[in-house]
Amino acid sequence: MKKYNLLTLSLFSAALIFSSNAIAEETTAEKAQTATNKTVNAVKKTYRNAKGEICEMIDGKANCAVKKVVNKIKNTADSIETTAKEAKNKAD
Repeated sequence: MKKYNLLTLSLFSAALIFSSNAIAEETTAEKAQTATNKTVNAVKKTYRNAKGEICEMIDGKANCAVKKVVNKIKNTADSIETTAKEAKNKAD
């Protein structure tokens, strides 16, 4: 009887220890930070696109092609950074 209770207690304790480490949820602050980062990225992307359109109107497509490529690279970098932060928050 004592062995059975000890075994049950050991299994229950192990389950509690490992389950708390396996499930990591984002806190409210981390969720807010993720939403803020996504909003900032959207604003930056919109600003860069508008700036590119204005450049095309003023200088022509040929002169602004390089700027558009650079802006797309910046948008991708921002997106990767936000995704990395989000993944880190979920892992913590």
